[in-house]
Amino acid sequence: MDYTATSAQKATSHNFNQASYWRYWGKARPSNEHGAQYQLLPYHCLDVAAVGYEYLTQNDKLSNYFLQALKCNKEDWLNWASFWLALHDLGKFSEAFQSQKSDLFTSLQSCEPNPEKQYTERHDSLGQWLWRDTLSAQAVENYWFGRDTQNAMTGLDAWMRAVTGHHGQPPKVAALSGISEDFYSKKDKRAVREFVDQIRSLFLNEHAANIASLQEPRSFEHASLSLSWWFAGVAVLADWLGSDTNYFPYKTEVIPLNEYWLYTHKQAQKALRETGIIPCAIRKDLSFGDIFPKIAFPSPLQEWVKSVEIPTCPQIFLLEDVTGAGKTEAADCVLLATLRGLPRSFTLARNDAVRDCFPTQLCLAVAMT
Repeated sequence: MDYTATSAQKATSHNFNQASYWRYWGKARPSNEHGAQYQLLPYHCLDVAAVGYEYLTQNDKLSNYFLQALKCNKEDWLNWASFWLALHDLGKFSEAFQSQKSDLFTSLQSCEPNPEKQYTERHDSLGQWLWRDTLSAQAVENYWFGRDTQNAMTGLDAWMRAVTGHHGQPPKVAALSGISEDFYSKKDKRAVREFVDQIRSLFLNEHAANIASLQEPRSFEHASLSLSWWFAGVAVLADWLGSDTNYFPYKTEVIPLNEYWLYTHKQAQKALRETGIIPCAIRKDLSFGDIFPKIAFPSPLQEWVKSVEIPTCPQIFLLEDVTGAGKTEAADCVLLATLRGLPRSFTLARNDAVRDCFPTQLCLAVAMT
């Protein structure tokens, strides 16, 4: 099946007898650009979930960290992660957000936007508020995560905060309950319920849904709060790459979500392969001369860092010397020693992240070349 949309595909082509969540746009381009003018919101949500799914599939080291903390297998973990990532943009179902594009709103909703629904808060916070005001109660009532859903709610909240914080900062904490009413209409909330039900059927099979029940509620809460920092990073990455129209072109043709998932999953594989997001293997055979072939004689600072002992605990190295002493290259020597596991140095088996910081943009430019 060819899922490619053309510029001739307009909102009027939709069969509005279908689920109400098809009446919402998720991404839009300026009207003077060619091609489909918007991406249906359910599709964008699945684009982001697909990137996260594939990234976590290929990044065994990161996934294993989650598996150990959640005490589950990888298949259930990937479904669990995809479910939450697909909910990252629930705030865009609000009339307040949708009315930013009044022409699209009128075409898709067949009515004019309500001027009282003003977009005064970002959609990331709006999604979190809807979860707090409405969806969390529905989850408890309908046992979305098994019979222990209510006791696990504090931990579940952490997962929702992680995905709604996909723009690099946590969603706002609203002081008043029920504030989502100012941004969502009744039909918006109905569309969200229908969409979430579809996402649950797509990802939350019995085993994945019960991840929250595999350990005591306090243990699940502790694990979720700790993991949420890492998962928020996955959400940021997935939303960034899942918004790239080179891999996820806008589509307005309605097809079943399970069919679109098959399509966008392949697109996510292509996106990860071509962008080089997945960590590459570490070369351990490189010498200083291999990395800097134009430096015939290392400076004293560079010689010093080549032989310095690196303890097996987390470290911060601050290199100070006169201008021209080769601090940038010396910093790379420390990084190399860390990565390749020189004698008594820590290895990536015990330390999964290294950060190389530079004092000026010029130094960074030199390091990158």
